[in-house]
Amino acid sequence: MINQGWVNQAAPPALTLNRSNSTMNATAPIIPFRPLGLIMNVIETCGLNVGHLYEDLIFTEENMILMRMEADPKLVSFYVNEDCESRVAKKLAEKLSLNALDEGLKFVRKGSYALCQSGRQSVQVLFADN
Repeated sequence: MINQGWVNQAAPPALTLNRSNSTMNATAPIIPFRPLGLIMNVIETCGLNVGHLYEDLIFTEENMILMRMEADPKLVSFYVNEDCESRVAKKLAEKLSLNALDEGLKFVRKGSYALCQSGRQSVQVLFADN
């Protein structure tokens, strides 16, 4: 289970197709712009790889960093795994923030996180803010 503040609880509106005068019109929810390619470039420049995506969250393969794409497409918040040595975490945070500027993005470190097994097939993410 992921921090409920980050998961959009409301189901998206249903896709409605209307047929009128031989044309089909679709009404669908607006999908926010997410610069995933740019974010991946920043992550890879730091020697990490994207491992898993879940809605607005990006996990690195190594579980060293957890990122959240904010409503502002140029802003990315990130948390460092609590098991990461503080010296390494600080250096990585500085590198991510600097490399993000090259892509026209702003990365902001918000704190740390931990993963805990929650049942057989789910994981809970625990956040600690700076």
